[in-house]
Amino acid sequence: MRRIAFCLTLAVASACAFAAAPPPATAPATTTLDAAFRDLGQQFVAAGHTDGLSMAVVDHGKVTYYNFGTVSREHPARPTEDTTYEIGSVTKVFASLLLAHAVLEGKASPDDNLRKYLPGAYPNLAFEGTPVRLRDLASTTSGLPDNLPDFRTLMKDAPAERMPWVVRDALVAYGRPQLFADLHQTVLATKPGITQKHSNLGAVLLGISVEKAYGSDFDTLRRRYIEQPLGMASGHAPGRDTHLATGYDDAHVAMPDIEGDYIRIAGGLRYSTKDMAKFVDAELKATDPAIRLTQTALWTGEDGLAVGYNWRIDKAPDGVRRLSHTGGTFGMSTYVALYPDQGLGVVMFANRSGNAQGGMAELTEAVRAAASHVH
Repeated sequence: MRRIAFCLTLAVASACAFAAAPPPATAPATTTLDAAFRDLGQQFVAAGHTDGLSMAVVDHGKVTYYNFGTVSREHPARPTEDTTYEIGSVTKVFASLLLAHAVLEGKASPDDNLRKYLPGAYPNLAFEGTPVRLRDLASTTSGLPDNLPDFRTLMKDAPAERMPWVVRDALVAYGRPQLFADLHQTVLATKPGITQKHSNLGAVLLGISVEKAYGSDFDTLRRRYIEQPLGMASGHAPGRDTHLATGYDDAHVAMPDIEGDYIRIAGGLRYSTKDMAKFVDAELKATDPAIRLTQTALWTGEDGLAVGYNWRIDKAPDGVRRLSHTGGTFGMSTYVALYPDQGLGVVMFANRSGNAQGGMAELTEAVRAAASHVH
């Protein structure tokens, strides 16, 4: 099956290994969804897939929080619903929701040529006459490379143990002027709108396009259209760092945080499960026309997999409609899954990169299988 790689640091860590390191295969004998999450969550941490795990489950509007393990190996403390995590590429769903608002307000169209929103001429941002459109950015079918700056070039001479720090420092230093200069040399790999492939660069350009459409910056728009209406705390505020979990790789090495204004649009937001529960609840209720728009397919593959406004749209193993997104940073993993027909939504955070990300997707389905008779 074709899988969508939504991780932030694809070239640095194996945070997109969906099939790796699943949780224990034996589901507990349980009669409630609550007990299933408690039992399998505890097993997930005990099996060594992560140091800390935080979950929020929205079940027909009711929110339940689950926290296991520790926020730090050096200073052990159990996480809470206020513990913040880097959400990685789940940030792209927020940027795409802003695009949906712009579309409904007549400020942009999904079929707009990306070059309409860029300074200067970019004849290279077309493939055999077909330009990159905003819909191609939101559906990850732009044909653009994954990253600018090119992570592979940055890491070529760096010692393996220093790679995350080398990339982090490059992202902090990288600004819009350099981006626009480098963009002139970018070559599309495929015709836009045809082949799905992860691209942080595409997400950044989507955010820049929305900023141009509104004449406002990403942080202001995010607060106005998402965080304030839903009662979420800021996804980018210095004060939140005091509650940030420490992230680790699979070798238990503490990893650097994702930093830099450039990358924030594609993967730099930080939230708690309390914040994300509000977002998931709004997605399930879908009373906002912009949210409903983001859940419609912009691209459909031959195997039935579809992508909406950065939502992966498919079916769970039991045939239930599912929208999902994953995120990975140097030291953290995120998984968000919506089952609108069941009124169920799940968000999971782990302070471990690599195998934890795929394991959380498997964990969610294991819980649903264990308690499938609840609904």
